[in-house]
Amino acid sequence: MVDAADNFAITYQLSDVCYPAGLPLICASVLGRKGYVGGFCGGAPGYRALFPQLPTASGNCNTAGVMGPAVATLGAMQAQMALSVLLKLAPSPLGCMIHCDFVDWHIRQFRFDDAPEPDAPGTPFIDRAMLMEDDCIVELRSLEEAPVSVAERVVRILPQQIAAWQPPVNQRVVLVCASGMRAAQAAENLAARGIARLALVAANTL
Repeated sequence: MVDAADNFAITYQLSDVCYPAGLPLICASVLGRKGYVGGFCGGAPGYRALFPQLPTASGNCNTAGVMGPAVATLGAMQAQMALSVLLKLAPSPLGCMIHCDFVDWHIRQFRFDDAPEPDAPGTPFIDRAMLMEDDCIVELRSLEEAPVSVAERVVRILPQQIAAWQPPVNQRVVLVCASGMRAAQAAENLAARGIARLALVAANTL
């Protein structure tokens, strides 16, 4: 599997599928003049082994910009990794991470073959097709930001209100925001209060 979405929500979702299935996953991401490419799953650790926690803040190409040559370089490296997996070349790129910094001109490579998987599975990202009839869908965006949500039956709660909200105990709570970051932070709050049935939706990826 080649992850060319450059979106952390999709990367987590792909890793959660590829890791138990034993499918190789080649990921790349670029922001500004920095980026990385790595080989996950398929016998190597999954993405969550290196990044168990979602970022607390994340730019994107629209807000932070990206340099075309940086994208071309990382994309070429990603393609080479994918071909190396297909051709079974050694050493395998699975379990290898390469970070490229075109600001200070540093390229760093390391292997993470022995990185442990998280003790507990992370809160999964799902898409609209995976919503269930009895889900409690919590829309974390305001009406101004998202006048139309992922479903008609949503509860609108702003992120700063989550701490005071009492979730249902007999339903899965699905948290929705644009990128997935606010949803992940809300999920951490609910998980700390003992709510186990949680899922995340990054609406911008649907």
